Amino acid sequence: MTELSSSHLSIIRFFALVNTNRRTLLENELVERNGTYEIDFDDLEEKMKSGAKMLILCNPHNPGGRMWNKEELTKIAVLAKQYDVIIVSDEIHSDITFRGNHVPFASLEAVADLQVATCMAPSKTFNLAALQLSYVISNQRELQQKLELSMRQNFTGIGNPYSSAAAEAAYREGEPWLTNMLAYVRDNIDYAEKRLQEEMPKIDFVDPDATYLLWMDFRQLGMDDQALQQWLREEARLALNDGHTFGKPGSGFARMNLACPRSHVEEGLNRLKQAYDRLQQP
Repeated sequence: MTELSSSHLSIIRFFALVNTNRRTLLENELVERNGTYEIDFDDLEEKMKSGAKMLILCNPHNPGGRMWNKEELTKIAVLAKQYDVIIVSDEIHSDITFRGNHVPFASLEAVADLQVATCMAPSKTFNLAALQLSYVISNQRELQQKLELSMRQNFTGIGNPYSSAAAEAAYREGEPWLTNMLAYVRDNIDYAEKRLQEEMPKIDFVDPDATYLLWMDFRQLGMDDQALQQWLREEARLALNDGHTFGKPGSGFARMNLACPRSHVEEGLNRLKQAYDRLQQP
């Protein structure tokens, strides 16, 4: 039996929730180009034209770390309006950005006539996931009422006074902590990238615009997904998120969480380096 982490289970739920609600899952795969990812707008339009009714947008993107710009988001809005598609924008990582400013999808002029639901939470920014608090913002009263009805039907959306108080305190008083956290995490990312470039050149990565996650490319090691999982766990003694669980384009990748003390990052990279060096031996 394979043991799955909570992150793995969350990823699987994203896919499963569509199918278990008697809907058809369509994937608009990102295009990998010049060390980053871009939206395949031709494919996206084809999916909408074929009858897709809702787009789940990850903004900033996880695990690719892309922070979509205004032009890209406006193209999505124009297509959604043309084909009458509801947009659910997951912006849970929107406070954790390193280049430029995050553009909320709902802030665009082009979304005025669209049905948009923005999903947010203090959990990623302020490490409050254990309090299980999130929220949805909608610009359309009818869509908001449908969301509220669905949550009541599924007995979700029931908060508690502890999570509400913690969220309010974080948003009101947490800016100094957030500023320091962003600098610390960016230093961790820079440290990890430097070591990979200098010590493990066959392990590539996507330098993130946002999020505390490093999307690592192991394809040059020549392993299939099963072999890569086994090598990471047994040889490197690391429990990274397997890239293939994010979809077919994630094959050969793994995701590392760098929102942790530097000592943890150093230990993890030391283990990876030891396994990498053994792999390079004749």
